[in-house]
Amino acid sequence: MKAYVVDQKGLSENIRIIREKAGNVPVYGIIKGNGYGLGLLPLAEALRDGGIDRYGVTEASDVRALREGGFQKEEILMLRATSLPEELSELLELGAVGTVASLDNAMAMEAAAAAAGKEFPCHIKIDTGMGRYGFFPGDTDTIAQVFQLPHLNVTGIYTHFHSAFCNEKETRSQYAAFKSCCDALAELGLDVGIRHCCNSSAFFKYPEMYMDAVRVGSALLGRLSFPGDFGLQRLGWCQAQVEILRDIPAGHTVGYGSAWRAKRPTRIAVCSVGYYNGFGAEKGADIFRFRDCVRGGLSYVKAFLKRKAYYVSVNGKRARVLGHIGMVQTICDVTDIPCEIGDPIRIEINPLLQKGLEIVYQHEET
Repeated sequence: MKAYVVDQKGLSENIRIIREKAGNVPVYGIIKGNGYGLGLLPLAEALRDGGIDRYGVTEASDVRALREGGFQKEEILMLRATSLPEELSELLELGAVGTVASLDNAMAMEAAAAAAGKEFPCHIKIDTGMGRYGFFPGDTDTIAQVFQLPHLNVTGIYTHFHSAFCNEKETRSQYAAFKSCCDALAELGLDVGIRHCCNSSAFFKYPEMYMDAVRVGSALLGRLSFPGDFGLQRLGWCQAQVEILRDIPAGHTVGYGSAWRAKRPTRIAVCSVGYYNGFGAEKGADIFRFRDCVRGGLSYVKAFLKRKAYYVSVNGKRARVLGHIGMVQTICDVTDIPCEIGDPIRIEINPLLQKGLEIVYQHEET
């Protein structure tokens, strides 16, 4: 058996810490990407049990799964703007809160709502620098037109910080622009509803920016992209088994490209987990400025000098991965680790990257 294991107790504790830090400010549990790899419905249920009953997703299919999974009355915010008629009709049918990101987008939502004879609750998205979509902070006259559309009911307004984990100056600039926009709309006599801008990083670094609500996603998993001890537990690991044991002679190679050669007779263990499942996988470089290329090259040099390697745990003991991680197989050195077929192998895999694994929630870590 191989599965992605989630410590239910650790998750509940993370939720408690977040709720306690938020105080009276409502929390939107962001569960996009199949609950950041923890499973959409199980994570939603854990959040509801912990007192969080507002959710943020990016797919209409996620809204449907939640509704059909028993989340009938909870607020579900669609964080991705869409003007596709079929998606808008589905969101209306399911009672989701839409995102309005432009006047054209608002008109498409108005048309869908009018055709369905329904009111479309929505939050206005302000683009303070993320660049994907949204009104610019100074577009208050245009934003005001959204409030005039008879089938749209504006219940909130939000923005997204692009560098809260690493750039305080930029984050404070974005916050000031967003707040100024909200204030300008209020001066026009418009009720923008719930104002929210804090993601997980901003939630822990800038509590003065909570406003009327916060959005927390990756922090639920105890995985923040900046250092700090907040009491959160890192959740999720892959549980696999020793499937093959064999002895190879000195000089024999292992894996694609013969990247590793045995210097001594070596006992190896094989399990059917690989980069397809997220082990050893990571987001590739997608920006190639000079400084990024230099930084990337230096990181490889540093890894070489430190003799960086991947490891798994076999029967609770550290075992080095040999050669390249395969698509669906990993080979490790168990020469000095007593083990048998079927013994457990624990593999650390970021839940955001895991796939092809059954998700299992357990109450006690093993």
